[in-house]
Amino acid sequence: MYNKIHHIAFICRDLDRVVEYYRDVMGFDYRGTHKLHRRKVEIALFQIGETLLEFVHPYDKEAPRNFLQKKGEGFFHIAFGVDDLKQKWKYLLKKGVEFKENAPRRGLDWNLITLKKSPPGIITQLVEEK
Repeated sequence: MYNKIHHIAFICRDLDRVVEYYRDVMGFDYRGTHKLHRRKVEIALFQIGETLLEFVHPYDKEAPRNFLQKKGEGFFHIAFGVDDLKQKWKYLLKKGVEFKENAPRRGLDWNLITLKKSPPGIITQLVEEK
């Protein structure tokens, strides 16, 4: 079962500027900045109610950087919270949904799996908090 919008991610070139704006100007609840070395990105998190805003800054020439170069700054992906990630993944596989990964993987404080682009071309993740 889907239980919430877990996070909405935006890709950006200048993470310091984003943090300064949303923390100091807008007054959002800043949850810190984290480096995901295996993904070659730095992420700033802000909590709004039950939903996280995730700002992603790629620091290498891998996939997210390609996304940034092709599409520019802005919306990156949306992640929906689920109660049982493996069960939802298997259910969607039977429905013909394609995924970027072969199995769920570890995120920051959660497990996730990324669908190949969902209509209308939106990158979608499923997330189970741990």
